[in-house]
Amino acid sequence: MKTSGITRLALSLVLTATLFAAPPPTLDALKAKAEQTRGGDQGRLYAEVARELVEVADHQYIDGDVEKAENSVKDIVSYAGKARESLRGSKRKIKETEILLRKTQRRLDDVRRTLAASDQPKVQDAVAKLEVIRRELLDQMFSK
Repeated sequence: MKTSGITRLALSLVLTATLFAAPPPTLDALKAKAEQTRGGDQGRLYAEVARELVEVADHQYIDGDVEKAENSVKDIVSYAGKARESLRGSKRKIKETEILLRKTQRRLDDVRRTLAASDQPKVQDAVAKLEVIRRELLDQMFSK
C-alpha cells in the first residue's frame, strides 16, 4: 500500500515536470539566437544549428527531396564554419563546440550510409569538411 502511494507521487511529479517543461526551440529560433549571441556561446549555438540541420537533411532525403537535402548539407558545413569562426581567438566553449561538431559529423556519416550511391559524394565531402573544422578547433584548444 505504501509503495503504491510513492509510485503515484513519483508519477504525478514526472507528469507535472513534463507539462511545464519548455518545448525545444525551433530551428529558426536557434538560428536567430545564434546570430544575436557573441563569443563562445555563439559557436556552440552554431554547432547546435548544424546538428539540427542533419536531422532536417535526413528527413528530406527520406522524403525524396534530394535538392533540398543537398542544400541542407551545404548549410551544415556553413554553420559549422560559422561556429569555428566565432571561436577564433577565444578559449571559451571550444571543447563543447568540438564535441557537438563531432556528433554532427558522425550523424551525417550515418545518414550518408543510408543514401543511394549517387547521393553519397556530396555528403561525404561535407563529412570531410566537418573533420577539417573539428581539427582546427582541436588545434586551437591545445595551442599555447
